[in-house]
Amino acid sequence: MALGLSCSALAGASVATASAGADAQSSGGASDAKQSASATTSTPSAHRPVTGAQVVTYAKRFTGVPYVFGANGPRTFDCSGYTSYVYRHFGVRLSRSSYAQMRQGRAVTGRLRLGDLVFWEGGGHVGIYTGNGRFISATVHRGIWDYSFKTWRTTQPYTAARRLLPATTTPTVRRARAAAASFGTHEPRNGGAADAKPGR
Repeated sequence: MALGLSCSALAGASVATASAGADAQSSGGASDAKQSASATTSTPSAHRPVTGAQVVTYAKRFTGVPYVFGANGPRTFDCSGYTSYVYRHFGVRLSRSSYAQMRQGRAVTGRLRLGDLVFWEGGGHVGIYTGNGRFISATVHRGIWDYSFKTWRTTQPYTAARRLLPATTTPTVRRARAAAASFGTHEPRNGGAADAKPGR
């Protein structure tokens, strides 16, 4: 069963061409820019640390929104347009191509955390880690959708992960970890065996 094509597959171009096309698109779309500005008015206070759970909750609000290459949201997205739109809501500015986003934040070498950016096909596709071996991203055939690592890896090679949020030990995170432990689930390590066999 074929999965939705990634950003780079649809573009059918080189890394430089894909990046240039996405960057050029981000400068247009006045109506999307206005909608984006209005959508970020509720950005959490800078005095309150943003958690990965908050990022995931917000990201999932767009489930089912259609895919359009080069789109910045909120009515349509491409993969890097989606991740940049979600993180902009929390005051984090990302570059407008998946390849450039793969150079932002910190490399993840241990367990993935909620909200981490996950990259596929050498950086040609990007999504947001949602926990339990799953990530959400914008794809051609399904738009914004939540996928399992296991399913996605049948057609697309996993590349890397980047962390944009600081480490946190808030009560919410502690409760989430305790709940995960009680159900016997585990967060996969970046590139490890657990990724290939997610909890679901």
